[in-house]
Amino acid sequence: MGLTLAACDTSSGSTDRAFEASGEIIAMGGGAGGPANACFACHGLKGEGDGVSTPRLAGLEQGYLQKQMEDYASGLRPDDVMTRVARGLTPEARRVVAAWYAGLPAPAVHASASTTPPPPIWLTGDAARGITALIGRA
Repeated sequence: MGLTLAACDTSSGSTDRAFEASGEIIAMGGGAGGPANACFACHGLKGEGDGVSTPRLAGLEQGYLQKQMEDYASGLRPDDVMTRVARGLTPEARRVVAAWYAGLPAPAVHASASTTPPPPIWLTGDAARGITALIGRA
């Protein structure tokens, strides 16, 4: 209830503080930067990332996450989107959101069905393609 009332208070700075009350609120709402800076939009609701262009945040070390945000904010680590997001957060908000993501469980890693590569075609052949195995031929 207090958080709801704090969000309705429009006195100077109180709204910003309400949007930075917890790491989850920052991640879901973008902090004082607003919804355009919401972490979940790219990193997922559970910080899982997409495994391709957006990294996982869940379960990473707080210090590592905070350092990356500080580097984005300072321009040391350039990225158009992340620089805007990091600069839209106060140093305290960057610390709080880093702590929240660090506290989330890392997603389970699923091994592929087979990590052993198939044998080379010259060894086994491929009857469907009319390729005869070379091993065992005289």
